Amino acid sequence: MINKLHIPIRELVAADPKLGFVLHAQGIKFYEHADSTVAAISSKYAFNLKQFISQADWQYQYQLVKDPLTLNKHNALQVIDYLSFMHRLFVKEKLPYFSSIIQDFHNTSDDKRITDLKWAFPYFQEDFVHHIFEEEDHLFAYLRQLAKGLEEKKISSKLMMEMERCSIKEYSLHHLLDDDEMAGIRSLTNHYTHLPSDSLELRVLFFELREFEKELNFHARIENEVLFPKALTMENGVRTLIHKSRNCN
Repeated sequence: MINKLHIPIRELVAADPKLGFVLHAQGIKFYEHADSTVAAISSKYAFNLKQFISQADWQYQYQLVKDPLTLNKHNALQVIDYLSFMHRLFVKEKLPYFSSIIQDFHNTSDDKRITDLKWAFPYFQEDFVHHIFEEEDHLFAYLRQLAKGLEEKKISSKLMMEMERCSIKEYSLHHLLDDDEMAGIRSLTNHYTHLPSDSLELRVLFFELREFEKELNFHARIENEVLFPKALTMENGVRTLIHKSRNCN
């Protein structure tokens, strides 16, 4: 990585588009410093060169899980913690990065892809963030109540009312119906198709959007294949406790 510090950023990011995101995390827009080098901007700006090298070597260092089923060894609360961690990265890092590139586009050639993205992406971002917060506030909160009830072997009236209002099966079905969040963006970009003649930032953006869709699909697999089965087991366990409690009374 050290040898790459003196290569123009344009060439650096063209060879490895992921480095655009690493630079963004350091507050540097790669397309505004395309002719400079990482070494040069590190001395000019408040830029943590050591951290950049570390992140670049790791690439997307937060992608620690390669197979969703490896999370089966963890309990439901630990899986929720991992998913919440990913939610924060999506909402606070990835989406702002995409938005920054899109809003900074100078669409001098009236490229319809850029025009459409400038119009549509804010709506996509708003809907996506709303979906994340809704999942955190409702599903994850419900699962934490279930876990608490099982641990304490005491079911609160609040949890019993929540169980009457909804179920894991309903959450799971709703989740399956909402799985394809990227359908609209994928359609607008013709499945993220770009040409060699397109600008560097457009090529990087389409690469990142394609990778983001893969991340979301992987994220959905964790929820569908790991979290929901564990959640259903917890819910059934709580129902058993309620049944036993009523029989005792």
